[in-house]
Amino acid sequence: MSFASVNVFTVRAGAMDAFVALQHDAFLPLLRRQSGFHAFEIVRTGADTGVATLWWASEEARQAATPELNRWVEEHLAPFFIAVDNPAGPVVLSWRDDGADPPGAGPHTVGSYA
Repeated sequence: MSFASVNVFTVRAGAMDAFVALQHDAFLPLLRRQSGFHAFEIVRTGADTGVATLWWASEEARQAATPELNRWVEEHLAPFFIAVDNPAGPVVLSWRDDGADPPGAGPHTVGSYA
């Protein structure tokens, strides 16, 4: 089953473009080197707010990458943050209509609804 971490964040006023560019140029290459990493998305929800989702093959893959990623985030991204929340959990439903399979699964990823 896929696993995702979701980061809901607010950055300093006017810093969103630099924040996203830094993630594109430096954080994404670091993520791509992590075993079990599948995808990374940032959704801009306001001028200075957004949601970033990291898709993993498993919770174990995410946990193995966390120490290195946390060090990098603390050093490079933390100065941008005003607020951030980092929930994570198993993906229980995922579907895309772009012809691509969701990260780590077939056309539908369905887990427990309990």
